[in-house]
Amino acid sequence: MPPKKKAAADSDDEKPKRAPTPLALFKEDNMEKVKKDNAGKKQNEINKILSQMFKDADDDVKEKYTKKSKKLKAELEGDDDEEEEEKTTTKGSKKRGAPKKSDEEKTTTSDKPKRAQSALQIFQAAKLEETKNKKENEGKKPAELKKILSEMWKEMDDDEKKPYVDLSNQQKEQNKAAKKSSAPPKKKKKKDESEDEEGSESDEE
Repeated sequence: MPPKKKAAADSDDEKPKRAPTPLALFKEDNMEKVKKDNAGKKQNEINKILSQMFKDADDDVKEKYTKKSKKLKAELEGDDDEEEEEKTTTKGSKKRGAPKKSDEEKTTTSDKPKRAQSALQIFQAAKLEETKNKKENEGKKPAELKKILSEMWKEMDDDEKKPYVDLSNQQKEQNKAAKKSSAPPKKKKKKDESEDEEGSESDEE
């Protein structure tokens, strides 16, 4: 029945593409050559020959096709992620129908003062590159480097810590000042309204 075939074809299109294996890539590159050398042999026999050739190949050849396979896989996964993001964003916008933020709202959120860093965080930021470039720390992740810096911080005396503590306090003071300036003016209470009412009553008398 033709309609069923069409449905099957549609489902095949929807299936995620898979990256070719190192063996599949090797076969692709050497298929024509092996076919010429083994004219008259069936496809399954050619495939067996190619599989055996790949098994017997040296590590450099295998590594070449393994890298190629990984690269293609990463590219395909990247495309899939982009497609998923597009789907979720389009679905989300349709479902929510949330109104866009006005320019005023954007500016108010961006104007919010950043959180002050602790003295330790300032020290870590200042010394991270220096610590990273040391021979004994080669290849270490940022999280590991921060642990090392935390240990260094513990061993430091108060005089060594002082400049970083001062910077942290300075940031806190700046944040307080920024919060005060950005805070909306308080609304006047109903006192003014009551005064107006009293005034109007005296006028009537």
